[in-house]
Amino acid sequence: MEILTVVSIDIAAIFLLSGILMYNTAKKPINYMIGYRTKRAMSSREAWEYANKACGKAWAVIGAAGLILTLAMLLIAAPKVSESAAAIITGALLAAQIIATITAAIMTEKKLKSIE
Repeated sequence: MEILTVVSIDIAAIFLLSGILMYNTAKKPINYMIGYRTKRAMSSREAWEYANKACGKAWAVIGAAGLILTLAMLLIAAPKVSESAAAIITGALLAAQIIATITAAIMTEKKLKSIE
């Protein structure tokens, strides 16, 4: 379970940092190095700003929630349940984080489609 917990914490931290980075990239020039870089997002300044702010904010919130929930599970739930149950909870939290970030990207792309 330790490896799964470390991976879950790492993934949450990566999403949190990526979200903050994307959000802060919104006001920077469109570029191919950093930010939310899809064809639609890079098609105009308006699309670039929207994509980086919206998806960045969502990813930062998802990452922060993932960190809080994983640490809460580790400190509160894990000592009270079996190791296999704690692993299932951690795996579910990790899966939820990944699904939420993919959903945020899909929703961002749908909105970008309407901006075109």
